[in-house]
Amino acid sequence: MDILQKAFDEAIEQMAHAASTEQELEELSRAVPIHIEKVLSRLPADVLDSIKHAAPDGLRERRDLHSGFVERNVRRWQEAFDLLDLHIAIATEAGESFNERLRPGAAANNDLLFDVLVRLHAKACLISQEITCLLKNGFADGAHARWRALHETIITSMFLSKNGRDAVERYLYHELVESKGADQHRKYQSRLNAIGLSDKEFDDLKAEYARVIDRYGKDWRYR
Repeated sequence: MDILQKAFDEAIEQMAHAASTEQELEELSRAVPIHIEKVLSRLPADVLDSIKHAAPDGLRERRDLHSGFVERNVRRWQEAFDLLDLHIAIATEAGESFNERLRPGAAANNDLLFDVLVRLHAKACLISQEITCLLKNGFADGAHARWRALHETIITSMFLSKNGRDAVERYLYHELVESKGADQHRKYQSRLNAIGLSDKEFDDLKAEYARVIDRYGKDWRYR
C-alpha cells in the first residue's frame, strides 16, 4: 500500500508544481481523474519494478527469520527428530537390502506382490522424509496430512500382503484405470504446457484399458 500511496502523492505533486496560478491549479484539479487514470494504467508495471528492486533485501530478511526458526525448532525437538530420522534411515536401508537380495528370485517367479510391496515401501520412505521436512520447517498441519498418506500406504501394503495375487492384480490394473485421464491431458496439453502421451502410447493405453474392463466388468470404468 505504501507503493500505491507514493505513486498517487507523486502524481498530485507533479500537477501542483505544473500550475503557476490558482486558475491553472483549479483547471488541473478538474483534470485529476484523467491524470489518476493514467497513473493507474502504468501502476502495475511500476509496482512490480519496485517490488523486484526491493526483493533481494526483503527475501534475505525473510529467509534469515525462517532459518532462525528452523534452528530453534530443531534444537527444541532434537531428540524426537533424531529418533524419527534414525527410524527412516533404518527402514530405507532395510528396504534396499531386501530388494537387492530377493529381487532376482521374485523376477524369476513373476512375484507381483514382491514388486508392489517394494514400491509401496519406497513410497512410504519418501513420504516419511517429507514429513520430517515439514515438521522441522514448522508446517505441522502439512506434516499431519502427509502422515495420513503414510498411514494409507501402510494399510494398502498390509491388505495386499494378506489377500494374494488376485488383489495385487486388481490394484495394479486399477492404476491403469486411473490413468485413463490421459485423454484430458492430451486435450489440454497446450494450456498445461506439458506434452501428453504420443498417439501410439495413447492407443496402447486405450487398448489395455478396454482389456481391463472386459476382464473386471463395467463397474471398473473410469469416472
